[in-house]
Amino acid sequence: DITWFDEDDLLGTEMSFPSGSAWRLESEIYEHIYYEEQSECEALGIHSEARGVFSCSKVSWSGPPTAVIKIRQQIPWWKTATKTPEIRDKQASSEIPRAFSSEIEALSHLMKAGCSSTPFLLSWKKDQQTIDEWVPGGYKLSILMEKLPGSNPGDSLFSGQMPRDERDEAFKAAWLETVRCGVIHGDGSINNLLWDRESERYYLVDWEYWRFSKETTRWEDRLYVRWNLAHDGPSHILFDMPGWRL
Repeated sequence: DITWFDEDDLLGTEMSFPSGSAWRLESEIYEHIYYEEQSECEALGIHSEARGVFSCSKVSWSGPPTAVIKIRQQIPWWKTATKTPEIRDKQASSEIPRAFSSEIEALSHLMKAGCSSTPFLLSWKKDQQTIDEWVPGGYKLSILMEKLPGSNPGDSLFSGQMPRDERDEAFKAAWLETVRCGVIHGDGSINNLLWDRESERYYLVDWEYWRFSKETTRWEDRLYVRWNLAHDGPSHILFDMPGWRL
């Protein structure tokens, strides 16, 4: 296996942003890898990419003491990671993935609307990779955002540690707040939620895919199924809530 974000190299290093802030990477929260073949990338107009989310502490700035940095960087095509930098740099792309600018746009809308159920956007930047990185000249994009309390609810949900009334009301309230702030999350999944048991609140994260809400946008109970907070039961009918497995 290839280690795309080497903790020995990254943790403890500092990153600065155009806002004037500097942050020290403390720990990796998660990473997701899209390691694709050349033919696949060229056919679909995509790039091999590594995404890592890191917890960080403030070195200098007037902002919060901790934050989260989401890094997405181009990586080499399948089976080319061991090639020389001179070969890998021919894969370099200056094209910015739509998901990066889309997440910045969504977080900007939500922050301006004062949404309390999503992370505040603190800063962002675009860099090119150096000769010592995976794709010299390729993109390296970073978003600095508020570090929210809580953790992914999956473990507590499926172990029965989360009461149904907590889950129902807290998630519905968070989802409706984002709608009132003008935005609907387009990638419903329990992986894109944080649950803070102390405050009994949900937070919606990872806003790469979204759309604007409308006056006609309404809550539907089937959203519990869509966000993996319930299963649709043996009938597999999304509107048959009494038959759901919660």
